Amino acid sequence: MLTRKAADAIEDSLTDFLGAEVWRVLRNKLDCSCGVRLDNILERSTAVKFAQALNEMLPPAAPFILDKVSARLMHDFPRIRDADQLSNFLHVVNEVRRRYDGANVLSGLENHQHVALVYRSENDFSKILSSFCAAGAKKNRLNVLVCPEELQEHAKALMANASLAEASSSLSQQQQQQQQSQQNLVMLDCTKLDVGKTQMRTSMESTLRSVCKAAAREKKSGLNVLGLCPSHLLAHENYLNCMALEDAWEDLVSTVGLPVSLVCPYMWDPCIPESRLEQNHNHGVRYL
Repeated sequence: MLTRKAADAIEDSLTDFLGAEVWRVLRNKLDCSCGVRLDNILERSTAVKFAQALNEMLPPAAPFILDKVSARLMHDFPRIRDADQLSNFLHVVNEVRRRYDGANVLSGLENHQHVALVYRSENDFSKILSSFCAAGAKKNRLNVLVCPEELQEHAKALMANASLAEASSSLSQQQQQQQQSQQNLVMLDCTKLDVGKTQMRTSMESTLRSVCKAAAREKKSGLNVLGLCPSHLLAHENYLNCMALEDAWEDLVSTVGLPVSLVCPYMWDPCIPESRLEQNHNHGVRYL
C-alpha cells in the first residue's frame, strides 16, 4: 500500500512538472528501456535506476525534477523520515542527485579529477569563477585560468564584481580566502596552442611545467585549473580541436607532478556532445 501511494505521488509530481504528454513518453522509456517500474520504487536498486535514468534522459533538468519528487513525497508523507522505506528512497534520490549536481563540484574535486561543468547563464558563470577562486584558497592551490586572451578581461571583471559585492558586508573567512586566492591567480592564453591532440598536449605540458614551478615557489599544494578554451572552441564550431584539447587535458591531468584538479565550464547548448565529454573527463559531466 505504501509503495503504491509513493508511486502515485511521484507520478503526480512528474505530471505536474513535465506535463502529461512528456511524462507519458518518459514513463514508457523508464519502463521499457531502463527497466524501472514505479511499482518497485521503494526498493533501493529501483530508486537508483530511477534517478540515474532521469539524469540520462533529461540531464540539465534532472536535479530539479528530483527536487520536485522529494518535495512532493515530503508533502504527502509528513512523517516520511519515520518510515524506513520512504526515508531510504529519499536518501538514494538525494545521493544520486548530488552526484550529478554541479553546485558543489568546484569545492569537492579531488586530485587529478577532470570534470565538465555545464551552466546556463552569465550569472552562473560568475558563480563558477567566484567558487573557483574560493576552492583554490581553501586547498592552498595556485588558481590557473586557461582561456583565450579576449576573454581574460571579462573574467577579471566578473571576479572583481563578485569581490565588490562581498565587500559591502563583513567578509567571512571563506570570502577572505577567495580574495586572497584572486591575488594568486595565473591567467594563461590558449589561443596559440598548436592544433591536434599530440601538439596540444606538448604545448600544455610545457606551460603547466612552468606553472608548477611558480606554485612550488609560492609554497602552494597544487594547481586549481579552470579551462575555458574547449568551450570557446566549441562555441566557434571548432569541434575537433575542442575534443583534441579535452583529450590532451585528460592525459595530462593524471601526470602533472603536483596535485591538480581541472574544471571545464560549458554554456548549455543542445549541441553539446555530452556523451563525448563523459569520455574525456574522468569525473564526468555535472550541471549547475
